[in-house]
Amino acid sequence: MITDEQIRLFSQYCSENFGTELKSVRKSERYQSLPICVLDCVYSLRTKYFAVTVPVLQRYADTYMGGNLYAGQDTLSDFITHIKEFSDCSEFAKTVLKNNQVLIKLKYAMRLQQNYMSS
Repeated sequence: MITDEQIRLFSQYCSENFGTELKSVRKSERYQSLPICVLDCVYSLRTKYFAVTVPVLQRYADTYMGGNLYAGQDTLSDFITHIKEFSDCSEFAKTVLKNNQVLIKLKYAMRLQQNYMSS
């Protein structure tokens, strides 16, 4: 279980170490949706970011967020529900994301989210 003190320390660390970088990115161009953040983390590993990751994120946004990659209405619960609409993660990745590159990592990310949501 994450404590309030750990959250405070993490927030402080991020502010001290990433504050300048975040300030240089306009707020309207920051991801507001946790599913987009998760997909970004998973699909940006060992890929060409703008050639692979951004199109995957955009396809998710087109399907579930009205095409707005920076909208904040999609939650982790929504993300899990979207995946469960398919027979398995593979079908979700193939149909919605049109990318099976890191399917094992997507399954792992979903398991982590389910564990987080149940605690």
